[in-house]
Amino acid sequence: MQKRALYERWYMRGCSRLVHLFVRAWQHTSAVFYRNQRMQQYAVP
Repeated sequence: MQKRALYERWYMRGCSRLVHLFVRAWQHTSAVFYRNQRMQQYAVP
């Protein structure tokens, strides 16, 4: 029973870390996309 609780704790920690990584990656890609759009707007005469 104790081992199962340990597995659940590790599973929750891994899931939270995975979600955090996914959110950071999404923020990074959205920031790059936004920057590229602004660069295109400035590039257009």
